[in-house]
Amino acid sequence: SVSSGNGSFSVADGNSLTLGKASHNSIVITPHATAGSEIILIQNVSGITDGSDQQGAIEIDAQAGGIGLAWADSKDLWMEGGRAIIVANENTAQAIKLHADAGAAQTIEVVNDEGTLAGAIALTSTEGGITLTTGATTAREGLTITASQTTKKAMILTADGITTSKGLEISTDALTTGTSVEIKSESNNLNGAKMLDVEASGTSTNAYTIARIKKDANNASDSNAIIGLEVDFNATAGTAARAIKVDSEQTNGVVFELDANAVTSGTGLSISANSLQGNGDGNALSISSTSANMTDDDHLLLMMYNA
Repeated sequence: SVSSGNGSFSVADGNSLTLGKASHNSIVITPHATAGSEIILIQNVSGITDGSDQQGAIEIDAQAGGIGLAWADSKDLWMEGGRAIIVANENTAQAIKLHADAGAAQTIEVVNDEGTLAGAIALTSTEGGITLTTGATTAREGLTITASQTTKKAMILTADGITTSKGLEISTDALTTGTSVEIKSESNNLNGAKMLDVEASGTSTNAYTIARIKKDANNASDSNAIIGLEVDFNATAGTAARAIKVDSEQTNGVVFELDANAVTSGTGLSISANSLQGNGDGNALSISSTSANMTDDDHLLLMMYNA
């Protein structure tokens, strides 16, 4: 029935009201006493117009207002087809927002289970940066990356445009007894591996430093050890083991330089070997050379200059 501009159409339960041509474009409304059988269907059977701005085989267009979709909290919104493209045209913060806001068990998951390319999941910010913020404190890890690679790199950071800034900065200003950076392996099959590898392969002859450990503040303590570099090497037997090894190819430079010019009543270099046996097998300090061009005065040179 239609009256005064309003209209209503009624069909019996289990029957359908079809607007349009069922074999082409149609809206089908099927009321049913059984909730699982009640369906409203909007379909375009033959249209092939691809989806784009104000285009599509089925188009929903609100020229002046918004569009709201609401469904039961325990049910799904399911979208399936070709590509899914969302374009936000308002110049504002949170232009695209995905928000889970119901409880502690909620998760947001982005999955690509078929793509095998290096960019199977890609985040691209063409002009700005990318920020990850986590509110986890002591109950959860802040960021976890789990990689299944065996012969490829688990993570690559490419910052080839950096000139005077930093490629990576880690700040832990609240640190007390924790660790800013930990690199750990429990592998029992180490064979030529490197736990940390820092390499400069360029050919620059300008002054630069490959690795630096620096303490800015000048405070120290007579009772608490403040150490710039500690090597805790717990290997015992094994004559091929080295706690520290410097392999230099220099010919006329200085291989090892210790600058202790500020020492007054302290010690510039301390070597302790309190477990040496008296049978001549061990040495607290060993200086050797197999060069055939050495003289008796070339093995050890000690110099002291007094003002």
